Amino acid sequence: MKRRHRIATVNFLAKYIGWKALLLGRDPTVTDRLKWLKHHLKPGNFRTLDVGCASGYFTFYAAKIGNQSVGIDIDERGNRKAKRLAQILGLYKTYFHLLDIRILDRFVEQLGKFDQIICFETIEHIRNDRKLLKDLSCLLKPGGKLLLTAPFKFHKPINSDTLSEVEDGGHMRWGYTHDELQGMFRECNIEVATEEYIGGFILQQLLLITRFLMIHYRVNKKLAWLIVSPFKLFLVLDPFITKLLNYPYLSVAVTGIKRSN
Repeated sequence: MKRRHRIATVNFLAKYIGWKALLLGRDPTVTDRLKWLKHHLKPGNFRTLDVGCASGYFTFYAAKIGNQSVGIDIDERGNRKAKRLAQILGLYKTYFHLLDIRILDRFVEQLGKFDQIICFETIEHIRNDRKLLKDLSCLLKPGGKLLLTAPFKFHKPINSDTLSEVEDGGHMRWGYTHDELQGMFRECNIEVATEEYIGGFILQQLLLITRFLMIHYRVNKKLAWLIVSPFKLFLVLDPFITKLLNYPYLSVAVTGIKRSN
């Protein structure tokens, strides 16, 4: 009953607010990545693939700026939700596929080539991360752009962060540096174009407080974010405070261009 009520609520909000309704109750890391994406994703008639798309937040954004969007993920529930919301939002040319990205090479011909690929906070969950990047390179047209974010290797752990020994959806590694990603991109015939960071000191403190409420007081995730949401106003100061404290960022954000040869 509760799940049906949640679905009905999301459907209602999506219908009357649009795709941005999907961001309600989400942690600020999602909106932080979206802010970065807006600076780098090209609008217009481009084919864009969202790898590890979850419920399609970034896939829908790409569609709204004119891209022909395709989202892929292994999560069946998220896939159903994304397809349902695409219908509600009237984005009939936005497609979602239930697909295991560890065997992405088997679907290159089916998916076709893309002008842009979004891969946010995904490769750290995959044991063979180099294979994933090579598969993404195969899906990119020459001159196509890969937009990737992943945890910064030296970020401070957030509460209950742990590493997984098997691919169970958890993190296989703590993260990456820009230099490491640049080397991995080079192996895949992709040239790094920009290197940035996402998620500074204030954002990470909001994450800490939220997880503390969820773990120690068993507060529902959405309620926890509602409690901390007034403090999101301080995120405008995040870059300045982070630089002042010399605090390690949460994620690295990189764009790369597929070389023609």
